[in-house]
Amino acid sequence: MTLLYENNPPLILQALWALGNIAGDCYKCRDKVILKGGVDCVIRIISNYPTPDVAKIGIWVLSNLSRGDPLPSYDLIKQTIPLFGSVIVRGLVEGNYLECALWSLNTHSEGSKSKIKRIL
Repeated sequence: MTLLYENNPPLILQALWALGNIAGDCYKCRDKVILKGGVDCVIRIISNYPTPDVAKIGIWVLSNLSRGDPLPSYDLIKQTIPLFGSVIVRGLVEGNYLECALWSLNTHSEGSKSKIKRIL
């Protein structure tokens, strides 16, 4: 994750890809990335490098960090919710990346009215 702090956008994109692949491998890997500050780091990158490529890959990474079985604790990923909502409403990404944002919100709103309310 230290590569994500470099001031080198091509390197950051490659590091994001790697992080997304690690997080998407299994829930144990995902949880390690989350506990090492992966969610905040990716959100920071999306905010600091607002290019279409960074937005796309960042949303995919956050999606991998936000889902799986078992789901990560909501408290650990709740800061992704406003970003996913913004991406959807503002149309910042398309296709598979938009789908990632939608699925992530869906995953954390399933099951009860209280889960839906915390997403809204």
